This record gives sequence, C-alpha cells and structure tokens, in this order.
Amino acid sequence: MSTAAAKSIEQLRTVPLTREAWDRCQDEIARLRDEITQMNGQGLEEGVLRLPVAIAASRLAVLKDVLDRSLVVDDTPCAAIGRRVTLQAADEEAMRYEIVLPGSGDPSVGWISADSPLGDAILGAEPGDVVDVDAPGGRWSVTVVAVS
Repeated sequence: MSTAAAKSIEQLRTVPLTREAWDRCQDEIARLRDEITQMNGQGLEEGVLRLPVAIAASRLAVLKDVLDRSLVVDDTPCAAIGRRVTLQAADEEAMRYEIVLPGSGDPSVGWISADSPLGDAILGAEPGDVVDVDAPGGRWSVTVVAVS
C-alpha cells in the first residue's frame, strides 16, 4: 500500500473524545474563524498569507478534521481526548497523562497530543489493553492501566 493510501485510510479513523473536549474543540474553531475573519485583508500581502493567518488556518483545518471524525464516548471507558490515562511501559514506572487535541501536547506537564505516536496508538484503548506504539525511535509497547 502506498504511503498516500495509508495516510488517507488513517484520516478516516474515528477520533474518540469526551463531550467536554468536543465542546472545547467547537469553541476553538469558532474563535479561530473569528480571528481569521478579523485578519481578512490584513493577512494578504502580494497574494501570500502572512504567518499568523496561515497558522490559524492550519489549526482550524486540523480541528475541523477532528470534529468530522469524532465520536463522543462519555459512556465508554476508553482512552479519548479529554481523558486521563495511566500507562506503563515494560520495566518503567506508571505515568499519567491527559490526552489533548492535536497540536496541544506537552508531556512535561502531562499532556499527550492525540496526533503524537503515543496518543494516536492509545486512542480507543481500554484498561488492560497492551498497545504497540510506532515512534521515530522505534516500536515499543505500553499497557493502559487506567482511564478516567
């Protein structure tokens, strides 16, 4: 399978998230649309988008994609955007993270982005599941200990 075909299949994957995360995503989309509208005319210079407009438009596209593929899973105990997960890799201490919207991750404060290798691998997993993570540094496994 070509890389492009694999990417298009991956883009069709459902993204589990909580109702609260869904609402936050909707709010951010509305805010970004307002910002882009306010920058309209200011963001064009000889047909080239200025960086702030391009960044806002890119973020808006990512969030719209998440909502297009979203599934609110408030009644299912699975790893989802808006939930905290406790994970344990072999021979390591358990780590607790909150799964956040794509592009919002910061592992140093306990946030993993849903589009990171780890976040993407655990989305939809339930406590007790062992998940393989395909990361730039190689493949490794993690056990989902708890979801809250």
